[in-house]
Amino acid sequence: MGAPGVKITAPTLGGFVVPRPDRVADLDALVTGHRVTLVVAPAGFGKSTLLASWTATVCDRPVAWLALDASDDDPARLLHGLAHAVAAVVPGGAARTVDELLVALDRAPDGLVVVVDDVQALGADVVRDVLGRLVRYAPPGLRLVLAGRYDPPLPLHRLRLAGELGEVRERALAFDGTEVARLASSSGVELSASEAEELRGLTGGWPVAVRMSLLSLAAGDDPGARVRRMPALAVPVADYLVDEVLDGLPAPLAEFVLRATVDDVVDPVLAERLVPGGARLLDECVARGLFLTRTVPNARDEGPVYRWHALFAAQCRVLQGRRDPDLLVATHRLVAEHRRSTDWVSAVRHASAAGDDAVAAGLLHAHWADLLVEGDTALLRRLLAQLPATLARDPGVLLAAAAADVQDGDGDLVALAHARRAAQGAWSDTDELVGRLLGPVLSSAGQTPAAVAWATPALDAPDVDPATRAFGLYLVGRVEAQTGVDTRRARDHLTEGATVAAANGLPAIAAGCRAEQSLLLADDGELTRADDTAGHVLDQGAEHGWTRTSALAAAHLARGVTAFWQDRLADARRHLAAAQTGAGRQRPEVAVRAAAVLALVCLAQDDGAGFARARAAVGDDPRWRTVASFADVLGVVDTVAHVRHGDLAAGLRTAHEAADVAHPLATVWEAETQRLAGHSDAADRALDRLDGLRIPAHVEVSAALTRALLRSAQHDEAGAHRELEHALAVAAPEGVRRPFADRADDLHALLVDHLAWGSAHEEFVAGLLASAPPARTSRPAVRAWELTAREHEVLVRLRSTMTTTEIGAALFVSTNTVKTHQRSIYRKLGVAGRREAVRLAAANGLI
Repeated sequence: MGAPGVKITAPTLGGFVVPRPDRVADLDALVTGHRVTLVVAPAGFGKSTLLASWTATVCDRPVAWLALDASDDDPARLLHGLAHAVAAVVPGGAARTVDELLVALDRAPDGLVVVVDDVQALGADVVRDVLGRLVRYAPPGLRLVLAGRYDPPLPLHRLRLAGELGEVRERALAFDGTEVARLASSSGVELSASEAEELRGLTGGWPVAVRMSLLSLAAGDDPGARVRRMPALAVPVADYLVDEVLDGLPAPLAEFVLRATVDDVVDPVLAERLVPGGARLLDECVARGLFLTRTVPNARDEGPVYRWHALFAAQCRVLQGRRDPDLLVATHRLVAEHRRSTDWVSAVRHASAAGDDAVAAGLLHAHWADLLVEGDTALLRRLLAQLPATLARDPGVLLAAAAADVQDGDGDLVALAHARRAAQGAWSDTDELVGRLLGPVLSSAGQTPAAVAWATPALDAPDVDPATRAFGLYLVGRVEAQTGVDTRRARDHLTEGATVAAANGLPAIAAGCRAEQSLLLADDGELTRADDTAGHVLDQGAEHGWTRTSALAAAHLARGVTAFWQDRLADARRHLAAAQTGAGRQRPEVAVRAAAVLALVCLAQDDGAGFARARAAVGDDPRWRTVASFADVLGVVDTVAHVRHGDLAAGLRTAHEAADVAHPLATVWEAETQRLAGHSDAADRALDRLDGLRIPAHVEVSAALTRALLRSAQHDEAGAHRELEHALAVAAPEGVRRPFADRADDLHALLVDHLAWGSAHEEFVAGLLASAPPARTSRPAVRAWELTAREHEVLVRLRSTMTTTEIGAALFVSTNTVKTHQRSIYRKLGVAGRREAVRLAAANGLI
């Protein structure tokens, strides 16, 4: 007796099938190019529909189709069904054994396709005994397509390595927004493009959920508005899950799924806490393709981490709540306890769902400040909204809500005062401490050392909890760093804040402290440490997936400042732009300063349009010009702009204004502008004001270079070389190059002479000369003088006292290679030796 006709015939397409020409074409290409093609996804993803569409519209080959059910889980019955499916399209294809079926397939014309649908109905032994042999011994021209809810137990890895396996997975089968809109239209539901995309996001593109949602929407008015208000729990697929997914699972596995989906994320450790043997059941869920996607590896080395399909998990929670609400509450409580030390946000949600108000409030009290520093005030508001009404006047909750308002620019000190009054006298000493600190810091008003000086002894009190202490040290250190009055004290507070925060699971506060530290290091001229510290902070932010963390803006600013002084202008530009974007409304001081440094970068790159945009972003707000940590750029921008455009008179005016702030860099630019204007005495008097001051490396290099040029103009060559050597000694360890580039034309001859004069930093000088050759007024007449890049590097170093061996070491080449380059240089210049080559090259602008 043959297999029922319905089982060996592709399903008929209904009237509401969404045309998917791109997906069908992709499937056709996979089948054509591979011996075996898998179509694997959970229930309701349209696997059979896609295959039927392909056979009906694109496929031009004979197709043998077999749809399976539980009754086919028998080798003889499966073979019987395959034989009749093949016989339906290939005369004489009947067979009683696998060998006879292979013989029949060998006689079939090339291009025959055998589709086996719902392979998950078969047990592992049957798959291996029948389909395994078919995969291994089928003729080369046969194309086998296997569709099911999870991977069959076949040697798939070997097929992948051999390039013989095509795969269509859940992601390729999910609807996109355009397909949702098409299905909506054919179902008589009119949705805009944005509403269709919203429905796609709500359902995750799960086709059956999209279809059922549209059926529900078609029964009422204004479907678009209903989509915008529809929660995941309202998508009507719970009954489908019971019929098509859970009822087909062994009872222990189905119960595990209902418990494990209480959270969107599950790992083996949580699985074991949920039920004994949970890790094994989780593995079985993965093997069956039960709506799980593997995510980033667990940092605690607790095995793989999986995320449930969001809608599937939400609907399972609905089912669990109907069947056993007490068990659902207990499961929420268990997950809250499991997550509290690793994912406090998830723990708050589960504690709230379990009705454990005290646990939820305690977690919020301990962590809301970390979320505030992270910059995710939207998440903070959502968590606060989930708390029950009994906590509406909780002092910590009121303080967190007010702080979010202030940080977002929606409130000020009045909001914090209102929060205090609303607490009706229940505000603790800790709440009072944090509230007093938050006002001047977050409102960008009154950011002076005096505004936070009182806090240090208060933070040392024994009853201050670690979270409050870490947050307070961050706020105090941030103000101290910004004002620049006592940077050493700021460093100490930020270092301690980072330590306390890291020890108490507050990663954003720890990162914020280190970001401010990196900016202090950059301001103090410790550029290498600043770059390393800021880089570590940004790496940490990337690991946590922080995208709205204004604290990271300070790290970007530190790397931008460092790259500018090291003359890595492209890197500087990238980080300064990121600092502006990341600062947002929460860190206006960072945004303004980043714009100022970016203006200097644009000047260095001769980007007039970019300079205009950056300068406009800086503005003329006098508030920032009174803060010393900003004067190193804000007071200098206009001076540099005037000098670069040749307007020394205007440059002198702005230089005097900048110097009024008394920041060393402003003083240096006053001196440099006076030098360029020919006022050497005034330049020297300006530089004399720096005597006895502790100035950062990049400012010290700038001052020494201006002094060197002043001495050179006064024909004090020994003095000029002493100042230049001092500048090189300070610049080389930190890679400070920008001050040299700012004075490149005037410094070039002095640097060339300095190599002959003798320097402990010959390699650094050679690098400066090689990266910034002098501007030539004309090309050398003799083309033989045109040197290769490597020959030019060697020629520059010939002016120094370096031996050929030392030159080779500096350039990472052998001594013989250096000698070969020397001979080529001498030949091209037409000279006999090193001294004559250097003299002639200098005279003709080659060095």
